[in-house]
Amino acid sequence: MNRQPLDQLKQRHTYEEWRGRNTLEENLFIWQFFLSGNELPGWQAYRIQPAATERGPQSIQSIWQHAEKGTEALLRIDVFECASRTDAHEYLLRVLGEFQSPEIARQEQATVGDVAFAAPEDTAILFARGNIMLLMRNAGPDLVPITKIARRFDGDLVSRPE
Repeated sequence: MNRQPLDQLKQRHTYEEWRGRNTLEENLFIWQFFLSGNELPGWQAYRIQPAATERGPQSIQSIWQHAEKGTEALLRIDVFECASRTDAHEYLLRVLGEFQSPEIARQEQATVGDVAFAAPEDTAILFARGNIMLLMRNAGPDLVPITKIARRFDGDLVSRPE
């Protein structure tokens, strides 16, 4: 991405206000992240696969179907494992640049991640937690609220192993 569009994205999304933000009392670094398919109660992993990104971080693309509604209610979750918090925030900004809607907005009182942006009507959310950047969105005809699912996923990211 050349410098001018990146600078415009930074200004549009007030990047300097949230760059490097950490809402935890300690630093979080996640290494070799993977999805087992059991992360979301009430949802079944339909497909989980590593994905190559051009000049981007290591990533996983996954499609989840609701246990009761089947393929009518689908979620797509893309997880990007970045080298640092700074890289995760910069990658979040780049992914924001791919959204067509001008209505995607930062969640000032975010209940998920260190920084989060959401689409109107709770249909998609992007958030960064530590060095991880996630994009969660509806992928089926029945729309489901994303924020509650994102909170659950984020809770697992920050929880300590038993």
